[in-house]
Amino acid sequence: MLMAKDEAGLAPIRANLEERHFVGPRPEELIQTAEAVLGFRLPPAYRRFVSDLSAGNSGQLTFAA
Repeated sequence: MLMAKDEAGLAPIRANLEERHFVGPRPEELIQTAEAVLGFRLPPAYRRFVSDLSAGNSGQLTFAA
């Protein structure tokens, strides 16, 4: 579960998703495969970001997952 500060950090992105360009939710199996290839488990906050939004951009900011 994300901490309150992590949720607060995602709030501006989620507030106007129709204006953002994100790939969208990724399945748990894909995240687990990525972790296996990388050789480590993603931090919980980043894992949640990848799970919920994946890669995309928010105006001038680009996020990659």
